[in-house]
Amino acid sequence: MVLTDDNFKSIVNAIEEGKGVYDNIKKFFVFLLSGNIGEVAIVFISLLIGLPAPLTATQILLINLVTDGLPATALSIDPSEPDAMKRKPRKRNEKIQKGLGNFLIVHPVLMTIVA
Repeated sequence: MVLTDDNFKSIVNAIEEGKGVYDNIKKFFVFLLSGNIGEVAIVFISLLIGLPAPLTATQILLINLVTDGLPATALSIDPSEPDAMKRKPRKRNEKIQKGLGNFLIVHPVLMTIVA
């Protein structure tokens, strides 16, 4: 970290901003991955049971462009959580999906069942 002024409050602001960016990346990751796992599961299951593919590659790309683009952008500019500075620092080698295993399994399964 490089200080551009003599104010150490800049360090606190930079850490808070960094935690906010990390949280937004995590939200973005969960949003895109949970939705796309559901899409892949629908295509895979239909091919396993001998049905034709429910979606072509072009349709999947169009769905991702229309339904994922704006919400994902909104998640990326989400403001920091108010309690971000109260949380303990995370480890450098901590994976972004830590603690999301159940959600990344249950959510796509439910989306596949509903579809």
